[in-house]
Amino acid sequence: MNQRGEEEDVSHRHPGLALSTLLLSSSRAIEYGLAGFTGLILARTLGPEGRGLYSLITEAGALVYAPVGLGVATAGVYLSNQRKFSQQSAFSNTLAWVLGCLALYALGAGILLARGGDVLGVGPGGVAVIVVGGFLGLFRFAFRDFLAAQGRMTAVAAVDVVFPVARLAGVGLLLAVALLDTDTAIYAWLVAVALQVFSGGALLRSRLRLIPSVNLGALRQQLWYGMRGHFGWLLQSLNHRFDVFILGYFSGTSAVGYYAVAFNLAEMTWWMPLALGTALFPRASSLDAKANAALTASVIRRALPLTFCSILAMMLLGQPIIILLYGSAFEQSVAPFLILAPSGIFFTVYRLLSISLAAQGRPQASLYGGLVSVPIMLGANIILTPSLGAVGAAIASNMAYGAYAAYLVWYFRRATAMSIRSVFLPTRTDLAESVHFALGLMSRLTSRLPRPATVSKR
Repeated sequence: MNQRGEEEDVSHRHPGLALSTLLLSSSRAIEYGLAGFTGLILARTLGPEGRGLYSLITEAGALVYAPVGLGVATAGVYLSNQRKFSQQSAFSNTLAWVLGCLALYALGAGILLARGGDVLGVGPGGVAVIVVGGFLGLFRFAFRDFLAAQGRMTAVAAVDVVFPVARLAGVGLLLAVALLDTDTAIYAWLVAVALQVFSGGALLRSRLRLIPSVNLGALRQQLWYGMRGHFGWLLQSLNHRFDVFILGYFSGTSAVGYYAVAFNLAEMTWWMPLALGTALFPRASSLDAKANAALTASVIRRALPLTFCSILAMMLLGQPIIILLYGSAFEQSVAPFLILAPSGIFFTVYRLLSISLAAQGRPQASLYGGLVSVPIMLGANIILTPSLGAVGAAIASNMAYGAYAAYLVWYFRRATAMSIRSVFLPTRTDLAESVHFALGLMSRLTSRLPRPATVSKR
């Protein structure tokens, strides 16, 4: 069988991937819609400066766990799918690791706060939010990874929606009682993260015991696998988030507020690759390397045209959406948004290729990609941001994303010997199956609609 035939055969053996992706994309659409409405309230209530400070604190909370997670949860999914250890052993190791890291971070934060004063300009309350929110995030992603490993995509989608619903409810309540400011908005974010963690844990309890313990043999392998990919993920996180801090240093919190609005809107084109990645990793890690690569190529060929169409639509609608929803105060968000919108293409490519390579036992590919892209991001930001502000940060981000994607394409080709054409050029089969899937979905939906009552002729 030729390469194309093998790819199509693999695609047919995994019809559930499209349905899983549709489900997760739908939940992602709901999540971003609710997040966008929340962001609109925050932007109009807090203004560019308050919105920028909110972004700095919550982004710091998202980064605080990055150095210590070491990919233990992802490694647990991979090793359990490879039948090397039970899922319970891998999960209990993950819980023990996260709790141990939390204890060390809490001790360090306590020592810093006991010395008095602020920590890098952040007061005691902000430090507590960053540390607690960061490690709640570790639990959140661990629970999500293991739900996906069990094939429970409906549960994953449900957990995804908890955070934006809870945050919008909290922000709405604070607005209604006239207590919404930057501090209370940050605490509403923290409560929403906690509720999401609780819901994920509650769903996992039906199949796994939420008891931390250490299986040294499994933990050693989790750390060995996890560290090779984790530092790549850490560098990728720096690509996504560190420009906010550079921008804040050179241009102030108002510029961060403009950039946050632009980035959040552009990020809507990332829905589908994020959903695809979540659904792809558990499946791909259970396949051999050849079938894994064939499945990934098939997914990319079908995802890129849809991503491209969504980018065009967003670029056409972005400016009126920003002005209409956020007001003229955020007009400076338009230019960085138009620059960032094409990032969805880069993200689709490197998200899916990095997951495929990690599922082949090559998690270090992300590390190498990060070593290529992060220096570009830092250098471009330092050169462009002082003079161009948010526009410079957007240009620097796209340069870094493009470099990351280009490297992973090169690495994937070298590892799999697949041609560029077979990975990126859609075939007639791809197009036909996409149309068939869409028509089948419409048929399923319409079949569930209530039928009109028949009128008797008598």
